[in-house]
Amino acid sequence: MRGFPVTLFVLAALGSAGCGGPEVNTVSFQHQTIQAVSFDSAFAAAESAVGERFRISERNPRTGTIRGVAHETSVDATWEPGERRLVPVRARRSATVRVREGDGRVDIYCRVQVQENTADTARMLKRENTVFDQPHDTPADRDAGISREQSAVWRNRRRDRAMEREVFASVVEILGGSAGGP
Repeated sequence: MRGFPVTLFVLAALGSAGCGGPEVNTVSFQHQTIQAVSFDSAFAAAESAVGERFRISERNPRTGTIRGVAHETSVDATWEPGERRLVPVRARRSATVRVREGDGRVDIYCRVQVQENTADTARMLKRENTVFDQPHDTPADRDAGISREQSAVWRNRRRDRAMEREVFASVVEILGGSAGGP
């Protein structure tokens, strides 16, 4: 009889947890609501809008997720105006769009992430952070055995909100309707 309260507590906790699985985080996404549109047509429009700008790497209608393969872009188009860059930086964009169905509406979440390759900067500063005056590292330590792409380190820099708005505008245009607000 002593185990009965513990069992009851465990059953109550499991019952309140639900069966839906973990909720996908959309906090860092730009959001737009489209009224009176089916999920399938909104998903197809979102896939087409992402496909215009990126090569699609993942398409999952069950979870409503579309991912665009990261591709390199010009540095000048990705950084904030007035920002000074002392070292040339390689940059790329990647996109994630999530489509969710709601009460007579479809919610579309979009995030276009701008990333910079920091491997060159780290390699340049690596020798400055040592205590030895003479080189003592082997060619393998200096990345001689790997290609430039293998040693690439991509760091999230910021979001490209202008491209996110372009994706939303393209979705609305494809659907041929008007979109509601957030």
